[in-house]
Amino acid sequence: DVNPDADFTEFSEKTALRAMALIQYPVHFLLLWEKIITLAMNAVATVCVIYALRSWQSFGVSRRFTSVGWACLFGAPFLLSTIPVRKILDWDSVDVVANQYATEVGQHFSFGYMLDMCDRVVA
Repeated sequence: DVNPDADFTEFSEKTALRAMALIQYPVHFLLLWEKIITLAMNAVATVCVIYALRSWQSFGVSRRFTSVGWACLFGAPFLLSTIPVRKILDWDSVDVVANQYATEVGQHFSFGYMLDMCDRVVA
């Protein structure tokens, strides 16, 4: 895997890349669904505007189609903002990597030894 005794910057970089890779797939999945929903709402809005143009003689029908098209265009961002992104992403796997990194950094820099020395000085 990753050797913490090797170059510290290389170790940090590989650990960060590993953490990013754990959440990258769900993020791409969410972005794909965002694009699909936006495309669908734009398609519905376009169809509504075309029907509104075709029925311009009847003000009520044209107005309803225009209102539905407008609601689709401006409602899409609000619909997308209701998606619970924080619950979909798996942050526990990233926490494991972050905790391992913190432990390795603590051992590398001998934080435990330094804390013991501080306790002795204070006592």
